[in-house]
Amino acid sequence: MERLRSPEGGGAAGRRGMRTRRIFFDRGSECLRPLSALIDRQGRRALVMWALEYADELVERFGARYPHERRLREAVEASRSWACGEAKMPVAREAILAAHAAAAEVSGDIAYCSVAHAVGQCCSVVHARGHALGGPMYALTAIAHETGAEGA
Repeated sequence: MERLRSPEGGGAAGRRGMRTRRIFFDRGSECLRPLSALIDRQGRRALVMWALEYADELVERFGARYPHERRLREAVEASRSWACGEAKMPVAREAILAAHAAAAEVSGDIAYCSVAHAVGQCCSVVHARGHALGGPMYALTAIAHETGAEGA
């Protein structure tokens, strides 16, 4: 397992707090290489559909712990609407940012904070395929925190 790290982000997003998101995996992680290769071979439509379906699963997981939190579900719905041409990008972007804000609000619950960030990453695939590995990276980090493997 990779050691705990803070991703270094470029641009405004990196300066606004990505350095505080602790994840165990990155794009070069050995366990993610087969998934990365599969993602590279997919067309945009297939990748977006997969990411949003995965986000649905993650929202259910988050909702079991935080049943009144709607921002993650709203991010998935807004992203799906944008992908279908039914909404404008700024609407989806605001909903995605709100999902990350929900993550920040549960930062004391590191596993579920990671799940919320995973949803945000999955939703972001609608505008940039580079986010496709972000969902699994955060979801795996959540599992590591839940199982106590973060010290490995």
